[in-house]
Amino acid sequence: MLKYSSGGTVITTADTKDSSSERNIRRLRLTLHPGDSVQDAAKKVSTDTMDKAVSGSVCKKNGYVQQVKPAGCEPGVQNLTTVTNGIGERLAENGPKVYGVVQRTGTDCQQELMAYEWPVSHLRDEMRYIREVRDSLEKVRERMYGQFGSMQQSMKKLSQEMRTSNAQRRSLESEVRVRTKAMDSFDQINSSLISSNIDLQKIVLEKCSDRVQIREELKSLRTSYEQAEEKLKEREQQLAAARVENDSLRLQVETTEEGSSKRLQEMTLKLQSEYEERLQQEQRKHLEEIEALQVKIADYERRIEEAERNVRIAEAKIAERDQRIIEVERLLDCMGKEKGQLQQKLQECELRLRKLEQTDHMDATTVKKSQKLEEEASELRERIKHLNDMVFSQQRKVKGMVEEVETLRAKVAQKDMFISELLDRIAIIECENNELEDKVEYFMSEQNGTAKAMSTRDIGVGCDLSIRPEIHPENSVGNLFRPFRSTPAPPTRVDSTLLRAAPSLPVQSQDKI
Repeated sequence: MLKYSSGGTVITTADTKDSSSERNIRRLRLTLHPGDSVQDAAKKVSTDTMDKAVSGSVCKKNGYVQQVKPAGCEPGVQNLTTVTNGIGERLAENGPKVYGVVQRTGTDCQQELMAYEWPVSHLRDEMRYIREVRDSLEKVRERMYGQFGSMQQSMKKLSQEMRTSNAQRRSLESEVRVRTKAMDSFDQINSSLISSNIDLQKIVLEKCSDRVQIREELKSLRTSYEQAEEKLKEREQQLAAARVENDSLRLQVETTEEGSSKRLQEMTLKLQSEYEERLQQEQRKHLEEIEALQVKIADYERRIEEAERNVRIAEAKIAERDQRIIEVERLLDCMGKEKGQLQQKLQECELRLRKLEQTDHMDATTVKKSQKLEEEASELRERIKHLNDMVFSQQRKVKGMVEEVETLRAKVAQKDMFISELLDRIAIIECENNELEDKVEYFMSEQNGTAKAMSTRDIGVGCDLSIRPEIHPENSVGNLFRPFRSTPAPPTRVDSTLLRAAPSLPVQSQDKI
């Protein structure tokens, strides 16, 4: 280390090596006392260095102190290395140089001035290195900006995809809501169908029980009819036996002549009275059976009239339901047209909103317009939703009315079947009634013939038997049936079906019905 001292300053030169860089720099340290100024010290340092350069005794170069040779001698080559970009290079000895003075405070709180010396080539290398670093930084910046642009585009794409996914999610949620509502309505319809099916099954069971009861009644009527026929046969046998007895008695009367005429008269009167009593009993029984049959016929006619009345009511209900269905369908058409108009308005509002969103500059007027359009769009959506709900409810009403019409038609068909069955039963009962009347008339005519034969025979023999006035069968039967006759009425559904079912019936039976 070399020291230069003059007056109040001390100049030291030392060879130092920076730990951060491997450059050999010759530093010139100038220590200033408090009374000295920085400019004076700098001047002294510059004059000292200039004197040294002129004298040629000692020369400072790159932080080293070396001896300068005379002009005739060759300059000595000194191996000085500098580090540029981490690469050591040989510096030229006789090139242009740059000097710099640096002011700093030392460890002992004293200001120091340090003079540095750099070759021009070293500065050029440093500048080249700085340019390379700057170029590389420019490339890195361009690459970063390109990546940033691609990232912006990808972010835009992702935001668009998120919007579309949100819209799809909203649409799916709306579809799920609509389908849940549809499932609830289908459950309600299913429950109503189940209840109507249960009601129909109950009605069918009731009708089956009624049919079973009617069949049992018909069986009981047939058994009673068979019993009456058996009784009639027994009575005919008894009549035949009585005739045989009468014949035997007549023979006895003829043989005994006048002596036994009184006795024979008594016997005949007795037999005749018994026979008349039996005949009246049988007539009463037949008349009671006929009255019971006519009561049943009247009951069947009343039930037929009630069924026809119910059929007319059901037909009126069906017509009313059809009219209501037509009105509801017309209302649904109007609602569909209104929904189409509202959807068209909503599309127009959405298009105007998109145009406003695509504009670059957003003013207060555009913001107000967009808000108004959004309010209109929300109102239109609410109206469309309300219309959809109304359409759905009207469709459910139409479906319920259609099902009700179908049930009413099914009931009407059942009533028609019931009426036809009742008419068949009435025709059967009429046939049985006519058979009973024919048998009674035949029996009465046969009795009148036997009575006439007996009276002529008695007169021929000469017996004075007082013959009681006979009951004519026609008058008796006519008088018995007369209370059940009704005034002639215009032909109804029952009369037409009876005429079709039993065309061979007489006019009297139709009047009785």
